[in-house]
Amino acid sequence: LIRRRRGSEGTELFSRRDGFFKPISHIKKGGSLGILADQHAGAHGIAVPFFGKLTSMTNLPAIMHRRTGTCIVPLSMASTTPGHWKVTVHPPIEIPTDQKTNTTYITQLCAQAYEVSMSTSPADVFWMHGYWKAGRRRPLKIDGLQKKKDSLPSLIAPTKPFRVIVFTGDATSDQQEMVEQLCRLKNYRPDIHLTTVGTHKLLENSDHHIPIEEETSPESISNNLKTYDLSLPQPIDCTLDFTREGAGGDILKQAGFRLVFTMFGNYQSKSTQSHFQNIPTPTLSDFLDSLGLPL
Repeated sequence: LIRRRRGSEGTELFSRRDGFFKPISHIKKGGSLGILADQHAGAHGIAVPFFGKLTSMTNLPAIMHRRTGTCIVPLSMASTTPGHWKVTVHPPIEIPTDQKTNTTYITQLCAQAYEVSMSTSPADVFWMHGYWKAGRRRPLKIDGLQKKKDSLPSLIAPTKPFRVIVFTGDATSDQQEMVEQLCRLKNYRPDIHLTTVGTHKLLENSDHHIPIEEETSPESISNNLKTYDLSLPQPIDCTLDFTREGAGGDILKQAGFRLVFTMFGNYQSKSTQSHFQNIPTPTLSDFLDSLGLPL
């Protein structure tokens, strides 16, 4: 039905199964190609800042530009009255000559164009798409990390943090493994904001620490975490429990956090379960590996 209706107007539709050849051929014959590019692209995209926070955007417009040399023209729609929209054709994206083969750079320029059109009419944006969602199995993996060949200087750096809470329980700074893995997590990416929750502050350069008194009830700890979460300008991206007994899992879940991950117990992700199958004695390092943290 969709093909018939759109085809009657002279529009040609391309399937993902068509690959790149047919759309490229269409452009080279003088045709124009419309791409719904303002969506979260998962592992197939490129990680770029979007409204200041890293997300995965499709690099398809950049690939089409590289293969055909055609310009990239952003289009957007804004509601005017019920059932009526205004279509805006924005100026073509200006790509410096020395960056015309850098798909990461071009994708960042596209993301900036999306920000302009979305800011003009936020009500027309498909916000339910989940632009900045963390994975339910591997939340620490950045979807769409650019390849080494595209690792030229970025156009812009992320300005909004990726927020992680780590429950450390009653661990002390003598527990070297926990300190080392906290440090590894903190140094993982430049935009990470690390909050620790425990009796002792184990990492001096953590961004925030929520102390736990010895006699504090789990309910009180959860309430403190709720208050902390509500005080932030952006929500927490994921929460981790570094205790081997999984003591923090229920506390974090009761605080209302959507993504809670523990080494063992009820909140162990399927990725962690699979990763631990062939490891006799899993470590915290193995735990972070299973959640997508690169070595």
